[in-house]
Amino acid sequence: MDRLVRQQIARDLCHRLATRDGERLIVAGMIESATLPNEFEPPALLVISAPPRPCQSFLVQGISVTITTITPDELTAMVRTPDVR
Repeated sequence: MDRLVRQQIARDLCHRLATRDGERLIVAGMIESATLPNEFEPPALLVISAPPRPCQSFLVQGISVTITTITPDELTAMVRTPDVR
């Protein structure tokens, strides 16, 4: 899958999440590996929102997409104690 297609899917989903009633979206964006993604790697989004939401996986235009959501407190804990594996 072309990188621009992946980015457009991510933009569309972030926009839909941001305009959903009752949603307090703080930050949303596409997670991308340090290496160039291959054509089979599905898009993944990270969303920081309150209240917390469960992780979701679904198909968009026949493409698998995963949305991982964390709260601001979870983000703060990750930043304070980074995983240095």
